[in-house]
Amino acid sequence: MGDLDGDAADRDVREGAADLMVAVLLAPAAEHTCQFCSYREEAPPVRVAPGETAQRFHPCPAMGGLKVPLKPAGVRCEVRPLDRGDYIGAERVQRGRDGQTPMGFTTERDDGNDCAVLVPCAVLNIREE
Repeated sequence: MGDLDGDAADRDVREGAADLMVAVLLAPAAEHTCQFCSYREEAPPVRVAPGETAQRFHPCPAMGGLKVPLKPAGVRCEVRPLDRGDYIGAERVQRGRDGQTPMGFTTERDDGNDCAVLVPCAVLNIREE
């Protein structure tokens, strides 16, 4: 049935006489963990364009509240903070509770790396004369 070779069963399918079964296909939830604290979450995978990756984040109490990338459970990888190597002038950078100011985080896996950058905010003063 359903091979559309022209027999009576195929005519029944086309005319709606056959019993049909409806199935709902749900995306499996993926588990993610934080390398720095005990946070865990389950969430459906994020759809991205081919060749791109998506990373989940959470405000980590062990990193002073900074948003840290989560590791997919079962994947061998390491999340590392990147030290801010430049001078912090009047920029407004993201700081943890303990004053740490990482430039971002890298997730290093066997098949590639991801990098999340914590971009500082620019300040603009407008004066009318």
